[in-house]
Order: sequence, then C-alpha cells, then structure tokens
Amino acid sequence: YLKLFNDPGKVLLRYDLLKKMHFLGMNKFNVARASGPFEHLHLPVFIREANRHKGPLTKLMHSFPEVHKHIRLLKLLGYSPSDLVVIEYIDVSDASGIYNKCSAFVLGDTVMPRYLNYKRNWMVKSDLAPNDELMQSKQQDVEKYMKDNPHAEWIQKIFELAGITYGRADYSLLNYEPQLWEINLN
Repeated sequence: YLKLFNDPGKVLLRYDLLKKMHFLGMNKFNVARASGPFEHLHLPVFIREANRHKGPLTKLMHSFPEVHKHIRLLKLLGYSPSDLVVIEYIDVSDASGIYNKCSAFVLGDTVMPRYLNYKRNWMVKSDLAPNDELMQSKQQDVEKYMKDNPHAEWIQKIFELAGITYGRADYSLLNYEPQLWEINLN
C-alpha cells in the first residue's frame, strides 16, 4: 500500500491559495501577480517569488511607481514578473510593536506545531537564538503554543482547501486570528 502526498494535480500553490483565502475572507491581505494589474492592492506592499521560500525580495513599498521601479530592477536581475507576487502588508505586531510568526507541520491528518517566534521587525524568521532576550520573555507563550496546538483545526482546514497533505504552514496572528503566509511543500 502506497500513500500519495501532495497530488500535483490538486495542490494550490502560494499565489492561488492566498488569492482564494482572501476571497473567502480567511486572510485579510490580498495578492496579485507582478505581471498583471496590482494597483487595486492596499499599500504598503512587498514583492516575493511566487513559488520559492526565500522571503521578500523588496522592502515595504508605499507607492505604485516604487513597485514598478522594483519590478524593473528585479527583471534586470533575471526575475520574470510572472514568477513574482505583490503582497499587501498587514501589521501583525502587538501593542508593544512585537511581531509573531507561527509554524506547524501537517502530515495527513496530523498537525504538529513547529515554532512560535517573535521579533521587533515585520520579517520574522526562525533564526533567533533561543537565548535571545525577546524569545526568553515569550517562553511561556511558546511553550503554551507547542503544548496546546491552538490552530490545528484551522491549519487542517487550510491544507484541505489547498489540496495539500504534507507541508509546513507559516502564519501570524492578527488580533488572535491566523493569517497564512505560505505553505512550504518541501
């Protein structure tokens, strides 16, 4: 008996998934392809690759002429606008200016929390040392997240919507409401 994970004919990749989640009201931010119209998006925005997991390719941009300029620069660097997405920035920081990022693995019907990180910058990566002062101050929150797995049902619903049976969800909380950034399939 062989079980197939992530049937390529059924999986929604980042752009299609984020677009659908916004349409359904599950994400508060919208996305558009850099090759198409994107002036309907709310500023600020940033650009990243549609299907890679390197993070943003730009800083936050506050005008559409600035977005067009960065797309031209990225084209000069070898990026194709059809492989780039423009994403609305949403501020997920708390009252003290601390940003959060959660991560959980899914394997079939099992959701396993991976980490909960905090940073004073909007781009939260999992590269903080465990003895970092900010992470030490949030240790109880991290332990509670890992123990309670509070978003497991929401994550499972997103994976079903995306046709994904194996991967890692990266998301943040906006007023305690999860907002998906991406699902990493590898």
